[in-house]
Amino acid sequence: MQSDDGDIVLIGNASSDHLNTHKLSKTSALVQVAHIPPSGHVADERGSLFLRMLPSEIAAEIFILSIPDFEIYESRTTDVSAPLKLGAVCSVWRNIAWATPMLWSSLTLKIPKNSLQDNDAMPGYLALLEEWITRSGTLPLSIRLTTFSVFSVPWGKFPGRELFDILNEHAARWRDFILNIPCSCWQYLRGNSQSFPLLRSFAVRPPDNAILVRQLQINDSPQLRHLSICCIFLSTFSCRWDLLLSLCVEMLQVDECLEVLSRTPQLVHLSIRNTIYGEGEYEMPEKPLFLSQLQTFQYINNEADDNRSDDDVDVAEIIDKITTPKLRDFSYTGGKSQRARIKPITAFFTRSACSLDTLTIVDTHRSQDRDPYTGDEDLLDLFRQLTSLTRIWWSKKDDRIGTNGGNSPLTDSFLQMCNPEIGTETCLLPSLESISYTGPKTFSWPILIPMLEARCRTSGQLDAMSTDVACIKEVTLQLYDDESPLEMDNVVESKLQRLAENGILIRRSTIKAWVDAEQPKFKLWSSSTLF
Repeated sequence: MQSDDGDIVLIGNASSDHLNTHKLSKTSALVQVAHIPPSGHVADERGSLFLRMLPSEIAAEIFILSIPDFEIYESRTTDVSAPLKLGAVCSVWRNIAWATPMLWSSLTLKIPKNSLQDNDAMPGYLALLEEWITRSGTLPLSIRLTTFSVFSVPWGKFPGRELFDILNEHAARWRDFILNIPCSCWQYLRGNSQSFPLLRSFAVRPPDNAILVRQLQINDSPQLRHLSICCIFLSTFSCRWDLLLSLCVEMLQVDECLEVLSRTPQLVHLSIRNTIYGEGEYEMPEKPLFLSQLQTFQYINNEADDNRSDDDVDVAEIIDKITTPKLRDFSYTGGKSQRARIKPITAFFTRSACSLDTLTIVDTHRSQDRDPYTGDEDLLDLFRQLTSLTRIWWSKKDDRIGTNGGNSPLTDSFLQMCNPEIGTETCLLPSLESISYTGPKTFSWPILIPMLEARCRTSGQLDAMSTDVACIKEVTLQLYDDESPLEMDNVVESKLQRLAENGILIRRSTIKAWVDAEQPKFKLWSSSTLF
């Protein structure tokens, strides 16, 4: 069966015949199994008319192109039930779909609560899993195990051994394997005694955030390139770290994160989320680790429980210990108890001497008492280092909505330094092409507009404008206001319109915001304006 999210729900009382003799129709809760009309029915003839004009091989290729790509990170919008939907149209489509192994080479198993409460449901549940895998032939498999709700499911009744016996039998065909079920169920994954010759991506994220204490090993995986791990003691997990190109670690201790980085010299993409302090089982590196291939680095520390905000790990704990000469894209989301600290980020870029292309800063600070405000000079020091920067995304979210303080790059002094027609100092951010800003209005239109005009190339300005200064092509402003909608006079409106006509895409929206005693709340006051 299929849930409203489009995932396959393996339920009891389902046998392999259901895939052959029934079609799916949506109800308010689940897609129920319904009878397909006989092949001679008029609806059947009409539904298969186009496909009957094509060779079955061509129709199969069209079906394959309709299947969404398998993603490591689960998406609620991804419909993995496409093979069943194709087979539900008519007998011709069904015969083609059933005979096309590629359609069955990926599967999301979303385990419902009722399947674990009903002992009679499990045989059908497992039979359907075996049938699906059988249809995939000998092709590599992409598998995700997940659940509706970890807290409402009686995991003590989960038939982990039986389920993993089926999956382990095909371990040599695993290409992507994602575990989003409690780690108490992982004991049946025989990683330490099996070979995974095709395994490309592996992800483990227990939905209850329970720390894994059992050993989990996938050492014999020569094709492993992408890894995502969460809530794991590093000492309990092992793999071919030296092969990894993409890595996401979440809820690991600081020393564990750095130890992992010391083992992954080939990393190209790195995401570190919600790092925590710990006992320090691993020694801290004496010198910065040299990550010679790293190109994208995302650091997020805002998803921890509010009650643990005092444990927010300073980004400097990580970036002071690494050097990334090829870094092109850096993204930082700060914790609720700390402001985005600009000085260690600036020192990190200076030490790395990287040609950064994109910078994203999301400041989610809520406390007014900790971490002093970052001054304009700190931001200018940062931007002076980033002469190669083409895109900047800056979002400022704290409980002083509508104020002009704290960590905003979009001030009048900053904009004037980005204007090549003002001052004798070298133009700030000469390669900048795109600006996206969310936060209080910290600039004035009479300063912003001349800067955009000076960096807008029309046919008559090409010769006059310095070739060392890039044209700004896109500006997105989402501005908070605590009193009334932001108003612009006709002169400002007309100038923005003229800039748009000259090729700058300008988006502007105003957010009415207010703060209660517990937590900031935001309300959209006016719709976006596109010039």
